[in-house]
Amino acid sequence: MKKTLSLVLIVLWSAIIFAQDIVFDVDSNQYHTVTIEGHTWLKENLKVSHYNNGDKILTSNTFDFTIKEEAAPKYQWIYEDDPKYLQTYGRLYTFYVVVDSRKICPAGWRVATDDDWSALEKALDGRSKAGGKLKEGGFKHWKTPNKGKKNRTGFSALPSGQRLNENIFDFIGIIGYWWTATEISEKVAYTRRMLFQEEDCNRTGLRKDHGLAVRCIIDN
Repeated sequence: MKKTLSLVLIVLWSAIIFAQDIVFDVDSNQYHTVTIEGHTWLKENLKVSHYNNGDKILTSNTFDFTIKEEAAPKYQWIYEDDPKYLQTYGRLYTFYVVVDSRKICPAGWRVATDDDWSALEKALDGRSKAGGKLKEGGFKHWKTPNKGKKNRTGFSALPSGQRLNENIFDFIGIIGYWWTATEISEKVAYTRRMLFQEEDCNRTGLRKDHGLAVRCIIDN
């Protein structure tokens, strides 16, 4: 009975998920893709340091640099300015970079909107369970207990942390934050948040000058 049930679950998930091609951004960083309920996403966080027209996205390499007083800061960072984090966790961007008209996703792709994330959550039995199905399994990157930790979708969400506007990096290994391309107000935009001790995919709002990870979705 258990074996039959396992086979049925595998067939069902195979019908939902289908791995696609390798994609490159303007910096020649490589990404894998995954299709969930007809929508194709990058499986990794964005790593690019240039806009699609070749312009460099600003950054800072010192811990005494604050962007708190800037009206619309457009910056990107590697967590704690340490290159060892780049390939695994990608870069952290302010919202103003995310919505810049020069674009940061690979050609033919765009930053996922709040609606895109909501549709993804709905396909995975709702927001309260979606995080567990999206998070990378095990404890290599997530702190224990990494509740849910099924990664049935192959989305492989990681706890990339954040950069606060006061030039503080925190929560790597504990929380994953992702921008959506959807704003709430002049200073705040929608995000998604996953925690090591929860299986939710939380819909939250954060200040646009925070540095968060980005996932791209194919621009159908």
